[in-house]
Amino acid sequence: VMWKDVEIGEYALNMRTRRQNKTIMPKLRDSIWYGDGTKLNRYYRVLDPNRGGWKLSATQVFEVVDAATECLIGYHISPNENFEAMYEAYRQAIEFAGHLPYELVFDQQGGSKRLDAQDWFSRIATLSRHTAPGNAPSKSIELLFNHFQSQVLFQNVNFTGMNITSRMEKSHVDMEFLLANVDKLPTYQEVCQMYAECRRVWNSMPHSKTKQPRMEMYLSQVNEDTVTVTDGMRKNLFMVKSNKPVKCTNHGLVMTYNRQEYTYEVYKEVNGRKTPDLDWMHRNLGRGFFIEFDPHNPTADVRLYIRDDYGFRYVCDAGEYYTIHRSMLEQTHEERVFMRDLEWENKRMRVKDY
Repeated sequence: VMWKDVEIGEYALNMRTRRQNKTIMPKLRDSIWYGDGTKLNRYYRVLDPNRGGWKLSATQVFEVVDAATECLIGYHISPNENFEAMYEAYRQAIEFAGHLPYELVFDQQGGSKRLDAQDWFSRIATLSRHTAPGNAPSKSIELLFNHFQSQVLFQNVNFTGMNITSRMEKSHVDMEFLLANVDKLPTYQEVCQMYAECRRVWNSMPHSKTKQPRMEMYLSQVNEDTVTVTDGMRKNLFMVKSNKPVKCTNHGLVMTYNRQEYTYEVYKEVNGRKTPDLDWMHRNLGRGFFIEFDPHNPTADVRLYIRDDYGFRYVCDAGEYYTIHRSMLEQTHEERVFMRDLEWENKRMRVKDY
C-alpha cells in the first residue's frame, strides 16, 4: 500500500482501497439539493483590446440539482465561483421550486465558508453541509455533470471538453480548429442562450430509472416534509448579511457590494416627518454593524446587527442615505423641508453636547 501511494498518488489509492459507502438516493424532490460550480463548457469570442480582433474566452456556471429527479432547477453564470453566484443560483431554485430544500450539499469552495454565507444557508435549509474533500464519489453532482457534458453539451463545436482525466474521444477539444475560427464562435450572450437551451434539453430527457422526463418527474411530486415558500417569507428569506461589519460614520454606513457603494443611515420621526437620528449616530460613531440587505434591491430599507458570543443580535432598521441637490434651482420642496429639519437637529445636538 505504501508503494502504491508513491506510485499512483494518495487520491487514486484511496479510490482503489478504501471502502465506499453504498447509498440510496432520495425518492422525493427537494430532499437534497446539490450545488456546485464548474466550467460552462462553451467557448465564446471576445474582443482583444491589446492585439485587436477576437480571442477565445470561457466562464463559470454554478448549478443547483435536485438529487431525486436529477432536474436542473437553478443556475447562475459568472466569471468566478463565489458566494454571490451561489446566492443567485439557490435563489432562482427556491423561486422555481416554491419550496425550501430539506438538505443543501455543496463543496468548500465558492465562499461557502464566509460568515454571511453560513448564516444564509442555515436559513434556507433545515440542514446544510459540505462534502468531504478529496472524495468525488460522495458528490453525486459530479457524475451528473459528466452525463450532462457527454450527452448534451459536447454536441456543439465550441465545446470546451470534459475533465482532463476523461478517456472518451468526444471529451477532448480540437483547439487548433477553434483558434483558426475564433471569429465564427458565438458571443457571450449567445452562449448564455445556448446553455439555457441545453439545460432545457437535459430536463426534458428521461430519468435513468423512472424513464420519465426529469422536469415532468420534478413537477409531478410534492414533498410534504419541506417548507412551502410564501409571499410573507420572501422578504426575510432572501436578505443576506454583509460579510464584514461596516463602521458608523458622520456620513453614514458605507457598504460595498459587487464593487458598488451603498450608503445607509438610521432615521426617526420629527413632527411626523422622517429625519436622520443624530442621537443614534453620535452614540454609535466608530461602531461596526453587520448590514442585512436584499442583493436584488440594495437601496431598500436594511437591518443592522451586532455580533456577540450568542450570534447576531438585531439593533435597528436603517434606510438609504438621503441626498439633496446642491443647486437651489433643482431642489424640491421636500429637500428644503429636510434641510430645515436637519438644521434644527444639528442645533439641538450642539446644545446637548455643550
